[in-house]
Amino acid sequence: MELNQVTEGTLGALGGKALRCWELTANGFSVPRAFVLSASVYREHLSPALTDCIETVMRGDDVSPEGLVKIREGMMALELQPSVQQGVEAFLHSLPGGTAVAVRSSGTLEDLVDASYAGQYLTVLNLKSLPDVLKAIKACWASMWEPHVLTYRGSLQQAHATPSMAVLIMAQIDSLVSGVAFTQNPITGSPSEFLIESVWGQGEGLVSGKLSPDNYVWNQYKRELTSSKIANKTHKFVLDSDNGVTMVPTSPDKAEAVTLTPDRLDKVTELCRNIAEFYREPQDIEWAFDQKGNLYVLQSRYITAVNDKTVNSQNTELFIAPGPGPWQLDDNHFPVRATTLMGQEYEKSTFEAWNNSSAKYGLLLHAVYNRPVNGFMYYQVVPVLDPTEAAKRIATHVEWVAKKQWRQDVKHFRQVTAPAMADRHRALQKVDLSQLNDSEFGQHLETCLDHVIASWMGHHVTGFLFLYHPVPLR
Repeated sequence: MELNQVTEGTLGALGGKALRCWELTANGFSVPRAFVLSASVYREHLSPALTDCIETVMRGDDVSPEGLVKIREGMMALELQPSVQQGVEAFLHSLPGGTAVAVRSSGTLEDLVDASYAGQYLTVLNLKSLPDVLKAIKACWASMWEPHVLTYRGSLQQAHATPSMAVLIMAQIDSLVSGVAFTQNPITGSPSEFLIESVWGQGEGLVSGKLSPDNYVWNQYKRELTSSKIANKTHKFVLDSDNGVTMVPTSPDKAEAVTLTPDRLDKVTELCRNIAEFYREPQDIEWAFDQKGNLYVLQSRYITAVNDKTVNSQNTELFIAPGPGPWQLDDNHFPVRATTLMGQEYEKSTFEAWNNSSAKYGLLLHAVYNRPVNGFMYYQVVPVLDPTEAAKRIATHVEWVAKKQWRQDVKHFRQVTAPAMADRHRALQKVDLSQLNDSEFGQHLETCLDHVIASWMGHHVTGFLFLYHPVPLR
């Protein structure tokens, strides 16, 4: 099914890569459209004879090159079930005309905290026809049984862990610039540094080591570029007119030009901050700008190799500054961690409530920002600095006080807003959750979230009245 239609993702069903893409998609990150074949599809296609060969390898009875070839050839000879072929075909037809796809392996043992499997399994780029895509699916499955994969698996003490694999079929991005980003510098070990590398065109030249990339070190706390090394980029990888990618010369003006302009660098570093904060662990991120300048996440996984001579990220929680300027920890409202959803919704709703109310009542507050970091909320108060806007706000406040509008606003809160909040709260409390089916339960949760947001809005809008009233309120 399409990745954005998956309702519950697990490592065993989606594999590491597809699971991370599903999590990112579900949380608003820009991931290319994708279709996923779960690991159960792989298992359902194994013939008894092929299963016997795999079990022989897993027992260690036959790990010879000939035995592995037999498994890989058996995989390629499989006939995919009609329902699988039809699902893939329907997805390909749903894409805009001329859109190719990349077929990516998503193993159930990969992209873990201590096992990345980076570069071990197969990815096939720029496929346009259904037969080529179906062949690539089987080739991804077969790549689990390459000698180098078994060696790598053994080095992780996973030699006897039976692998399985989902397959991700992702809309191919025609990349203007591609790259990787580490949200903790793997060379120095510094958690304050992002290490970013980028090339023109497709990222194949970078991940394969065939091209020298531009290199950027970004200090995420100071929000500034620490260093940059611009490579002589004489070549780039582009989408081939047939299938796959091909290496071509770059134009002379592009060879020594920066791949990440200030605007692109800002977008990449902001993406890194958001993903690292979402996972609360240092990330290795693959990303790409398309020809229109849109930035996409292609995958994100845990960093498994960091220089231990400096800071060991596994023993400290990564802290990413909420933003430039001074911030105050809001341990009054949030003495314990907030959930990711609560933090995101609180950030949006309170920003709107405080700023609208400040303008309505003529207060000299330009903005009040709230942002979550590792589940804890931080806030920043920004005053009105523009003299014209300040004069306008003062005039609004004088009029509001002179007309005693605050009396009417307080009365409305006490007689209308607060009782309505309480009525909604009591009604939601009376719902018998045991009587709800899945769809009804999901709708109930959405209603509860809407109620929480509305309550926050009402609380913060009216909070100005009680904080800045000219006389005691009775």
